[in-house]
Amino acid sequence: MKQLIFIRSILIALLLSSTANATGPRVSPSLISTASDIYTVRLPPIIDPGNQYACYLGEVVYKVLHQQKIDAVLSSVPLLSMLKYYLFKDNALAVLSPYLHLSESQKEDLIIIPIDSIQESYIYYKPHHPNGLAWKGNLNNLKGLRFGTIKGDQVKKFQQAGINVKTTRIDNLLNKLVANEIDFIRLPDVSLDSYIKENFSNQKDNFEKMKISAGAMSLAIIFNKKHPKGEEMAEKFKQGIKLLIQGGQFQQIKSQYF
Repeated sequence: MKQLIFIRSILIALLLSSTANATGPRVSPSLISTASDIYTVRLPPIIDPGNQYACYLGEVVYKVLHQQKIDAVLSSVPLLSMLKYYLFKDNALAVLSPYLHLSESQKEDLIIIPIDSIQESYIYYKPHHPNGLAWKGNLNNLKGLRFGTIKGDQVKKFQQAGINVKTTRIDNLLNKLVANEIDFIRLPDVSLDSYIKENFSNQKDNFEKMKISAGAMSLAIIFNKKHPKGEEMAEKFKQGIKLLIQGGQFQQIKSQYF
């Protein structure tokens, strides 16, 4: 399975580089197998389709898919906007993303199944702010600063507080902090630790979390009613996640990461 995911990710990247146009990328699951795609963005160690047995939601989702005999695989895309394309334009089976903000009208065609919620923090780079940053539960205390996030995130409250919003890919946020192109970001604590270990292990003491939590990130899988098997697979997944929780397997997986 791990090799399959790796190959799928490479093919998607190659096709996007050659066929992307104004209508969005089109990658057919039939290029690899008959399995339906569940699209997601990489946010280790929570979501990492290329390493599904070493990421929290990957383990949970694949356990449910296997137990419920749902023929689907996780496929990674680099941009949040692509998730919406696959969901609403290509009628994908499902997406898995904490950053997919949806309108009420969009939700009418979807089945949202909550999985978990995890705490996030605001983070800054100490060498650029030696006196520290503190939002103290009020974003107005960060007025005039630059907030880095991914395109498609909800940023109205930051703009209303006089904060400048800069967007980039999620795996580039720490680079932007170090380069002093942004002042602070928001990430789950486990993801911050993972990115630091992966790319900035010699600078881990330079990244500081603001003391008050930035809130909770909701984790959910979103099934598409317009997919021929969307409602059927959503019901199977609901039953599967329920059994996983009741049997203690869910908590066993989570305890490996939190």
